[in-house]
Amino acid sequence: MAIKRHLITRKLFLSLAAIAFVQLSGIIVAHAQGITINNIQIVGLEHLDESVVLDAIDIKAGTTITTNVLTELNKNSQYLYDTGYFQQPPKLSLDYYEERTILVIDVLENPLYQGIVIKGNTIYPTEELQKLITLQPGEVTNVRTLEDNISLGILKKYQDDGYVGAYIIDFRLSPSGDDAGTVYLQIGEGIVDQVVFEGNEKTRDSLLQMLASRRIHSGSPLKKDAVQQLMQDLYNMGIFEQVEPSVEPSLKEGLINLKVRVAEAQTGQAGIGLGYSTVNGIQGTISFQERNFRGRAQSVSALLVFSKNNPGFELSYSDPYLNATDFFSTSLYDLNYHQQRDPGSPTESEMDVTSIGGSLNFGRRITDRVSGSIGLGVVDYDYTVLKGDPFRDYGPLRRARLQQAGQTRSVTLGMSYDTRDNIFTSHSGQFLSGSAEVAAFGGDFNFRKYVLEARDFVPHGSRSTVGFRARMGLGEGGVPVFEEFRIGGVNSVRGLPEDALIGTKSILLNAEYRFPLDKKGTFVGAAFTDWAWVGESFSEMEKGCGAGVGVRFRIPALGLGAIRLDLGWNLKDGGSHLHFGIGEMF
Repeated sequence: MAIKRHLITRKLFLSLAAIAFVQLSGIIVAHAQGITINNIQIVGLEHLDESVVLDAIDIKAGTTITTNVLTELNKNSQYLYDTGYFQQPPKLSLDYYEERTILVIDVLENPLYQGIVIKGNTIYPTEELQKLITLQPGEVTNVRTLEDNISLGILKKYQDDGYVGAYIIDFRLSPSGDDAGTVYLQIGEGIVDQVVFEGNEKTRDSLLQMLASRRIHSGSPLKKDAVQQLMQDLYNMGIFEQVEPSVEPSLKEGLINLKVRVAEAQTGQAGIGLGYSTVNGIQGTISFQERNFRGRAQSVSALLVFSKNNPGFELSYSDPYLNATDFFSTSLYDLNYHQQRDPGSPTESEMDVTSIGGSLNFGRRITDRVSGSIGLGVVDYDYTVLKGDPFRDYGPLRRARLQQAGQTRSVTLGMSYDTRDNIFTSHSGQFLSGSAEVAAFGGDFNFRKYVLEARDFVPHGSRSTVGFRARMGLGEGGVPVFEEFRIGGVNSVRGLPEDALIGTKSILLNAEYRFPLDKKGTFVGAAFTDWAWVGESFSEMEKGCGAGVGVRFRIPALGLGAIRLDLGWNLKDGGSHLHFGIGEMF
């Protein structure tokens, strides 16, 4: 009996194996020729229309699959999942019935949308954020629509309003239970824990933190304007060639850190010079400058001039960050400069001017844009006529005033308003300044000098700039020749010799178009025109004007700003001059 049962079982196994082999052989043959889908069956739909499924896949009734079947099924499963209507990737399989191939799609819909619960928002009311969700209660929850509503609606609102640190802490859809269909969203509004600096090997972190505290406050949301202002502050220190901000999570839950990576520029320069002139003979110079002294952005400089006839020196020190609001500078000097008029003409004249003195300047940042300062100065002037008559064109009164040597003791008050994006190479913004100097206080000269200046920078495209400058100077009283306004040359009217125009009244106008010559902005071209009027009164003034082109070399790593070469043509008298300078003219 056991033997018979064993034989029956064996026959049944062989029969089933034969049937399976025949079916498998049919699939292999069909796959070799392509599998044609005869029908599509959808399982699991509760609320969605079949068209949602059928429109999302590229397998249709009548489609012949000639590639790898498993790959095609997985691909179309992902198509369906990407619609956002399903809790998991739908399962696609093939069934065979009466020599017909059926594509079976098994889906699990998301629950019906019930609403959204938002936590972590303090800047905007919950009701205001809920209005940015376009899903309606009672419809099948579409996760993709929700993601778009959150990223392009809620987060974009934060970003557009300047809250650049806002992010999503948690986002989930309850799939089942009493709260099925409820969306839970937790927002991080970019509350700052701290500002972290990296890359400042020389610059003190305490200085950078002091600057950051003026813009970024712990416990407050991170704002785009504040980050931009901090970046401008750091660039305007003149000691960094690159500043890159980024946002990272803090170790404290729900908070962020603003990370600022800086690349320090070369801030120290030293130089040795040697020259010869028929007046002074062999003359040598030694110079040194450090713009990040003690790691606090303090500037110290020294210049020593070795000459048989005119030795001299200049020492200066400045601290732009005594604290968060105050700044200070001082200088001490014994300098000589050579003044020449009408070279090569019958009326040529030359004289040496000696100035020995010093200054103290104190300033305060009243607001982010407004600063005030007071300066004290004492200087002794003397001159030696070497050739001709430097005062030949002047009347008796002015001649007597200009020929006087002596000491000046003065106090200068100044105010400025500055919205420039970069004080060294401005692309946009304005700068307004005014100063009043009073000289008296027991000195040999009694006079007053007033200077008003305005600059405006208008972006032209993303990288080019049109800059304008207007400056007016007024001197009253016994202004000595050493204190008169001097116009002409590299920093005023290009195309004219240095100090070509001298007087107690002056008007200066400059316009310059700056444009990049390469992608990195290392080379910058310029086209300019400069106009000036100088004299002893505004009714009788001598005009000087020039125009030309130039090029700037910007090498941030050297810490020199722009190295400037300008070729200017004298529009009034003809001729041209090539001017060399460090830094933009304005």
